[in-house]
Amino acid sequence: MRGPSVLSSQYQVHHPNVSNTHLRIYTVIYDEITLSDVAPLTYAQDLSSNGTRWNGYPMKGESFLLSSGDVLEIAPSVLLKWESAFDQTNHFSPLQIAEMNVS
Repeated sequence: MRGPSVLSSQYQVHHPNVSNTHLRIYTVIYDEITLSDVAPLTYAQDLSSNGTRWNGYPMKGESFLLSSGDVLEIAPSVLLKWESAFDQTNHFSPLQIAEMNVS
């Protein structure tokens, strides 16, 4: 995420603990036609040898599904807070909600 050699990076962080390719954030779109019904799934993948923490948890090269409010720590004092642009309220029908409330 730092240095001019990373052409596909939207953001660059100049910190000694941040790798050139430290973190990858990508989105999976379930269905473009019903985008309003199923929000895209956004993941963060740790690509660095220095590590990334997701909500305080070490990622160790893994990918994690992001939710609004999640915090990615890419270096001490370098935090990224993820906020989704999509409405994350549920889109269940009244029948589905009623079925979920049955114990």
